[in-house]
Amino acid sequence: MNALLEALANPSSMTGQQWMTLGIMLLILVGLIYFVWRFFKIAFNGQRKQPYVPNIGNRRSRLDPQDRPRPPLSDEEGKG
Repeated sequence: MNALLEALANPSSMTGQQWMTLGIMLLILVGLIYFVWRFFKIAFNGQRKQPYVPNIGNRRSRLDPQDRPRPPLSDEEGKG
């Protein structure tokens, strides 16, 4: 770790392995920040939201009469 910190002071002397280590460390840091941000967003904003109440069964009553499903035609009506 000390070699990486010394290399950061002079980036032109960094080797490929040090650049790769730095990139992996930055990727882990960004992922950790994102994870913590999402965790707190879900944990604290989720407490304020009202619980979800499904709207089951009410959709058909709101449809216009022309949009309501029609019963299938009987054989006599379909032959016309």
